[in-house]
Amino acid sequence: MTKVILRLLTAMAIFSFSSDLNAQEEAPSLSQEIMDAYDYESIIIAGNKYEINGRRYPFGVFRHRLRRELRRSEMAIDSYRKYRRKTLTAFALGLGLPVGYVASILTINPAPLMVGTILYVGMIPVLFAAERDFQRAAWFYNRDVLKEAIQEHEDEMNIED
Repeated sequence: MTKVILRLLTAMAIFSFSSDLNAQEEAPSLSQEIMDAYDYESIIIAGNKYEINGRRYPFGVFRHRLRRELRRSEMAIDSYRKYRRKTLTAFALGLGLPVGYVASILTINPAPLMVGTILYVGMIPVLFAAERDFQRAAWFYNRDVLKEAIQEHEDEMNIED
């Protein structure tokens, strides 16, 4: 009889201990929460579209549709605004070539065409800088998504304590 009771107590202790272990395994770890946040909320630039949570969206003119997503991060939206300003500047510089060409034809003078060509060539570094700011905006957004996931995990840990 004592052996049966001892076996029952041992089985109950083992069952209780294993259920505690299972409960601990079910709680998501910090690394898993970060991976989930990155997988579901980060922005992936894919050609002329962007992807969030496995869905692809078109950028639109001057990539304006991505602006809604970037609003979650102050630094990302600031970098997006720099991108937009530089892109519009490059667009204006790019108009120098056709305007210079037309002015050269009308005035029979090659100087406006030369000025237009210089403006057009000057557009190239501005476009590269704009693209760098756009990529930075996506990077800032993704960084802030991970920061939020870490902060939420820390807040949950503080609540449980």
